[in-house]
Amino acid sequence: MTDTRAVGVVGTGGVGKTTISFLLALALSYGSRRELSRIAAVDADVTEAMLTKMLLGRWSGPDLVDLLLDRADLDSVLIAPRVLLSIPGERVSPPGLRPLSVIPGAHSRVEEVRSLGAERLRESLGRIRAALEERGIELALVDFPPGDPSLTEFAHALSEWIDAAVAVVTPSRRRVVATASMCRALEDRGAPTVTVILNRFHKSEPFDETGMRWEDLVDTYFGRRPIVLPDDPELARIMAHDAIPLDRLPRLRPVRVLAERLDTILERVEAIRIEKARPAPETPAPSFESVESELREIFSSEPHPELQPTRSSGLPPIHPVSAEAPQAHRQAGTGGAPGKAPQEAPTSEGRSERSGIAAKVQGKLKRLLGGSFEVRYPDGRVVRVKKSVIRSALEMAGLDRVALESYMRSGSVNLAELRSAELGAWRFALLASGLEPMDGW
Repeated sequence: MTDTRAVGVVGTGGVGKTTISFLLALALSYGSRRELSRIAAVDADVTEAMLTKMLLGRWSGPDLVDLLLDRADLDSVLIAPRVLLSIPGERVSPPGLRPLSVIPGAHSRVEEVRSLGAERLRESLGRIRAALEERGIELALVDFPPGDPSLTEFAHALSEWIDAAVAVVTPSRRRVVATASMCRALEDRGAPTVTVILNRFHKSEPFDETGMRWEDLVDTYFGRRPIVLPDDPELARIMAHDAIPLDRLPRLRPVRVLAERLDTILERVEAIRIEKARPAPETPAPSFESVESELREIFSSEPHPELQPTRSSGLPPIHPVSAEAPQAHRQAGTGGAPGKAPQEAPTSEGRSERSGIAAKVQGKLKRLLGGSFEVRYPDGRVVRVKKSVIRSALEMAGLDRVALESYMRSGSVNLAELRSAELGAWRFALLASGLEPMDGW
C-alpha cells in the first residue's frame, strides 16, 4: 500500500486553476521521479468538469460524484487520459502519460453533492483516499471546484482532505488577498502551500495600483516568491475551445516557464508530510477591553520586569520617579548628568499632556479595531476578521451590493439572523476568510 499525497489547486474563480491543473498533471507525468510514478488528476468541478474535457474529451461514464455516492468503485472511474492533437477531433493516449490517470468531474450535479452533507462527504473522501492508496497512487492532483457558494460544504470537505495546496492567482490585489486568506485556513488544517503561481502576468504592467510589484505583493501575503507565468495570447485562443492540443504545448511560454521550475515543485511535493496535523483550536479574537487592559499595563509608570536591564547590559536600572523622590535619585534615574539642573517633578500640565497622548493612543486603537469585522455565531462565539478580507470574500460570492455595504457599515454579522437568500454567500465568505463554518452548514 502506498501513502497518497493529495495536492489541491486552489484560487478564486477565473484565475486559470483548471489550465494550471492540466499543465501540472502533464508536467508531473513527463517529469515524474521514482516517488511519483503514479498520478491521479481529480476533477472536483461538479458544475462544468473542465479538466475532464481537457484530459478526456466528452465523458459519459461514471465520475467523481458516483464515487462520492458509492455508486461506482475506483477502478471504473480511474481513466487513462486521451489528450487532443491539433487534428480536429483526434485524441490519443501517449505512452509518456502512462503514469497519469483521471478521475472525471461531473456536469451539473451540484444538488447531488449538496445532498450528501458534511459528514458523509468526509466519509466518502476518506474511502476514496484508501482506494487510491491501495492502487499505488502516489499523488492526487485535485482541481478545486469554482467559487460557487452552494458548494462551500464540498470545498470545505476537500480542504480537510488535501495534504498541501498549489495556489493560483492573477495580477489582482483582491484575488491575491482572498487566495492568501484561503491558504492560511488550509495551513491551519495541516495543508501548507507548496507553491504560488502568478498566472497571466503582463510584463507591461508589473505594478499594482499602489505601485508595488506583483511578485512582492504575493510574497507579502503568502511569504514566498511566486512562479510567474507570462500571459500568452496563443494559450488564450486555444483555451477558447476548452482543450490544449498536446503538440502545441512545447511552444507555449507558460509551459516552458513551468518546465524550468518543475524540479522545485517536485521537491516540495515529495517533502509533504502525509500525517496531517490536527487543526489547532482557534484562538478567540481579543476583546477591546482586554486590549485596553494590556495597553494600560504597558504604558503605566510601573516598569515591566522583563524590561529591566540586566547586569550585563551595562545600563542603570530603570526606576519610577515621583515628585517626592530625592533630587539625586531623580537625577540618576532620569539620566541627568552631573552639573546639570535636575529635572522637575511632573506638573499638572505635564500629566494633562500625558493624558492627551494616552487618549490619542486609545483613539487610534479604536480606529484600528474599527477596521475589523465581527462575526457572531449562534453558539455565542465572536471572532474578528479584517473588513477588507470579508468584503472581498462577499464580493466574490456575489452578495447583493446593498446588503454588502450595509454589513460593512455595521461592522458585524449575526449568523443566526441571516436571510435565506444570503446563506450561500456567507457560507463561501466564512471559508474564504479562514473562519469556521456554522454548525449545520
